[in-house]
Amino acid sequence: MLRVFLITNNSQRASRLRDEAETIIGVRAEKKEFHMVPWTDSSMLSQCIRMTGSGLLVLSDCNEAVSPETVYRLIDEIDYPVLLVRSPG
Repeated sequence: MLRVFLITNNSQRASRLRDEAETIIGVRAEKKEFHMVPWTDSSMLSQCIRMTGSGLLVLSDCNEAVSPETVYRLIDEIDYPVLLVRSPG
């Protein structure tokens, strides 16, 4: 099961993010769950991730919704393997 967290508090933005994720993921994952997450602080994101029982967590430090500092704090707070996609430069 692939779980995708859409970090936004706007349903239109969530819909666009879901469409983008579907395009990237394609048919590689037959079973997908999408979760709209309105929080951008590491403690709330961590709690949300733990509640869904995620496995590998893929994060980017160049996300417009979450600061790089929050991403790094989140990595420190969770007990899951993380793949960090770093911004160039």
